[in-house]
Amino acid sequence: MTQIDDIQKKSIHIPCAIYNKVFSKKIDAATFYYKHYQNPHKISMPLSNDKIDGEITGINGFMGTKFVIGSKEVLAAQSCDSAVLPQYRGKGVFSRIIRSAEKQCQMDGVTFLFGFPNGNSYPGFIKLGWVHVGDFYRAFLPLNTGKLFERKLGKLISTIVAIVANPLFQLKLKIFARKATGVDIQISENCPFMESDYEVINRTEGIIIKRSAECYKWKVDNNPSKRFKYIVARDRDNLLGFIIYKTANGGTINVVDWQCFEPDKAKQKIVLAKLLYQLRGRGTTISIVLVNAANGEMKMLESLGFLNASNRIMKQAPLPLVVKIFSTGINGHLLEVSNWICRGMDTDVMIS
Repeated sequence: MTQIDDIQKKSIHIPCAIYNKVFSKKIDAATFYYKHYQNPHKISMPLSNDKIDGEITGINGFMGTKFVIGSKEVLAAQSCDSAVLPQYRGKGVFSRIIRSAEKQCQMDGVTFLFGFPNGNSYPGFIKLGWVHVGDFYRAFLPLNTGKLFERKLGKLISTIVAIVANPLFQLKLKIFARKATGVDIQISENCPFMESDYEVINRTEGIIIKRSAECYKWKVDNNPSKRFKYIVARDRDNLLGFIIYKTANGGTINVVDWQCFEPDKAKQKIVLAKLLYQLRGRGTTISIVLVNAANGEMKMLESLGFLNASNRIMKQAPLPLVVKIFSTGINGHLLEVSNWICRGMDTDVMIS
């Protein structure tokens, strides 16, 4: 007999163990519970599972999320942590979990489901009628090539390479950053936004996950697995832009959220350059995931010296965005990839 039900706090160690086994991770049960059950927009069934003969065979998370689509706010849910134990694969476990969760989400008033599946789960979503909207890419900018190549080339040669390469990689960023006049930079470890800032942050003609104080508190400030910093650009009290980042152990600076609010694209690039230029000396490489090539984001970053990780040399596969839409009134908007504004913060791996 197969059934689907919710997982309570007292038994959170069971799905956590399944997740760790399938993905070879070591996330603790407390963090796993925080991720799925402390979400301020939690739906009625944050973690779904399938059982065969009373044993949980697989899990899938659905993280409730508020979206801003134009001027309209809607409830959606992100599919994540899709994990089926090896001995139960090929028995329809994944399909049963997703189908049952879709029904529950519709009853909860969820407008659409979305996700960025890996290569293993992607075919399953497509088979179940989810639509591939488009792909998102990673952009990166080397800051310290000496550290990047030290293991392969040795300290002496990598130091020589760095002397030549570092200024070249950072040249465009430096040029545009110096054009930013009258811009005040503030760095903070806690959310620095005022209530009026959120009106600016969420004002968009595209599709964006709504930013709020509770959103940043959950995913950034109180994140039990990572520590982040905010860099904010203002002109007096006017919010011009911001980035949120974390430097990983290996030296990669992961920019998980970023926006610039100048209406003029050229001025946006200058503010963004000013913000990113503050990251010099904080790591070896700036990495930005979920960059949209269809709406000009990748082009802007490339004009600042960033490289597309899906280039001919690195050939990093982009992340696909898939959706399952329940409300027909927003189909056209959701199915156009250029409308989407996605950030690393919007992924479930922010808490892991």
